Amino acid sequence: MAGATEAAGEAWTFDYRPEGFNPHGFAETTRDCAFAGDTLVMVGEARGKHEKLKPDPVDRHFLLRFETMAKTADWTVVSGQVDLQSGATTVVVDDQGRYWTGGYVCGDPCNQPMMELRAYSPGGSLFWKTQIGAVTNKNWGPHDLVWSPAGYAVIAMGGTMGGELAFAVQAYSTAQLDPLWSYSRKDNQYMYMAYALAVGLFGEVYAGGFAMSGYPAVAYIAG
Repeated sequence: MAGATEAAGEAWTFDYRPEGFNPHGFAETTRDCAFAGDTLVMVGEARGKHEKLKPDPVDRHFLLRFETMAKTADWTVVSGQVDLQSGATTVVVDDQGRYWTGGYVCGDPCNQPMMELRAYSPGGSLFWKTQIGAVTNKNWGPHDLVWSPAGYAVIAMGGTMGGELAFAVQAYSTAQLDPLWSYSRKDNQYMYMAYALAVGLFGEVYAGGFAMSGYPAVAYIAG
């Protein structure tokens, strides 16, 4: 466009460095991000030797809160005391400023991940989590998270163990560990997968993905 000028911007870099570790000792992969006011919330995996006495690097779920005004960053990384490996693939901020992450936990090697949903306080403290179901590999999701005006989180993914070919959407609140409702669709032996979500003004859910092993698919769910 004639007369247009390039907007000035800022660039930031982040380095996960636990106490006692050298800088740049971990490879951080950001999978998703969302704003909570002036706070940029990022999630993904920090890969490295989290325990110095264990020789092999592993992935760990991270949540990074970057205060854009103060230019400060705060990391929350899963300890690995329960599950050796983990990761976050999607995040959403709810109407109370809490952070919901969708991801997975698994052993080493990560040959049967368990999908997991977590909720963190605005300060980055974990206060709720539930396991959604086992999948054959991490590509099954979770793929997307949205917050509904009905007061719950909605998650899109592939089907869980035993029903991997399904186009799957579920809703959760912190009041219980089981889903509030579930939507699943599959036909014959074709692969289906839910990848993206949007929520309408009245809480209706629009889910996009693919069906019949490749054809685009959209589901309308009353919510």
